[in-house]
Amino acid sequence: MFSFFALQNSYFILKKIRSLPASMRTILSIWSHLCRRRTISHISLRKASLTLEAALALPLFLMACLSIIYLMHILTFQTSIQMQMQKYAHQINTHAYIVQNSNTPISAPYVQYICNSGELKKLFHHVYTRHGNVSYSLAKTAVDKQKDICNIVITYNIVIPFLPDNILTIPMIQNCQFKLFTGDPEQKNGSVSSKKVYLTAMGSVYHTNKYCTFLRKYSDLISKNSLQEYEKQSGKKLHLCRSCKKLTITEQNPVLYISSTGNAYHYSRDCYYLTSHIYEYKYEDVKEIYPLCSRCEKTAV
Repeated sequence: MFSFFALQNSYFILKKIRSLPASMRTILSIWSHLCRRRTISHISLRKASLTLEAALALPLFLMACLSIIYLMHILTFQTSIQMQMQKYAHQINTHAYIVQNSNTPISAPYVQYICNSGELKKLFHHVYTRHGNVSYSLAKTAVDKQKDICNIVITYNIVIPFLPDNILTIPMIQNCQFKLFTGDPEQKNGSVSSKKVYLTAMGSVYHTNKYCTFLRKYSDLISKNSLQEYEKQSGKKLHLCRSCKKLTITEQNPVLYISSTGNAYHYSRDCYYLTSHIYEYKYEDVKEIYPLCSRCEKTAV
């Protein structure tokens, strides 16, 4: 219905145009041509504006994507450095006891020598750092001989790849602080060493008893002969801890320590898997920082 009326209206319009004088028809023709050219030019300008916006936005988008990728590479690079520093800490502690009891104890130059003679230079021979493998410094590395604490500190600069000639760099610093293993003899310089206390990584108190109920990771104590009955009652199939398999047990009916989590039992409450979360400290180092455990306090009284 709509198309019929549209055709009818077009017919009457054409009929009226043809009835106009020749001069009027010429003016209408020129006007129609100008309107058509204006529409075409408007469409062309719109396409050109979209092209310009894309040309401006695309580099910014690519830079944002490359920045995220570069940041992830930097985090990977820093993780590699931290892992290498932990390897150096293990290597230094391997010789700390021997060196500490000699005439040349652990010192900052010794730690710097160990770090500079390993894989650290290969890590820093990288595009992320300025001046390659000479871009880092270990000058802030320190050793506290009184507390037997070593702190490996590495400083370096990260290059920003989007700027010319490295005109701007980001200063970075990483450290690895650890306790030197010196054997902790009972007699040191003629005085008796301080007593030991125990903490966990996320703990807020210290313990004087290593086997405090707040620290232990076993839930039950049973004899080996009652293991099958315990499994029936608990509905769990238990197996011997792989670390305790290496122990030689002479008792016929030893006491078993059942893990609070998992399905393992242990021959010793000093098993690594029951005590790996416990860290030993000197009482002088923590007495001003952490309060005493309430249960250990009652036991001491």
